[in-house]
Amino acid sequence: MMVHKAVSGFSQGQEEFLELLYQLTTSGGVARTGDLAEGLNTTLGTVTNLVKRLERKGLVVHQPYRGIILTPKGKRIAAEIVERHQLVEHFLVNFLMIPSKRAHKYACRMEHVVDKEVVKAMASLLNSTQRLK
Repeated sequence: MMVHKAVSGFSQGQEEFLELLYQLTTSGGVARTGDLAEGLNTTLGTVTNLVKRLERKGLVVHQPYRGIILTPKGKRIAAEIVERHQLVEHFLVNFLMIPSKRAHKYACRMEHVVDKEVVKAMASLLNSTQRLK
């Protein structure tokens, strides 16, 4: 099976993991393996493998019996993924008039493939239409 890389250079699964971990730990907490498995709708084994892979890349730290946190590098990358998702969703809702629930689903898929050039163009278009209002 071929793993497709997202625009960040990470797999879509790794990006989804980083995004969820960011959301679970934003208030300074740690995420537990079970919470991540549930949030990603996957197994504990898959989460454990992802943690090991991302730990080797310096993006997460697993603290035994405590949980998983993002490193500063991991936080930066995860924040970029979250921002990209929010921008795409905002664009779909406010520019293309896609209903919010569907826009969220579409943004979850699109966030992995839109590159910086497209993100900048979307942001520019959104900013220019906001000024016209």
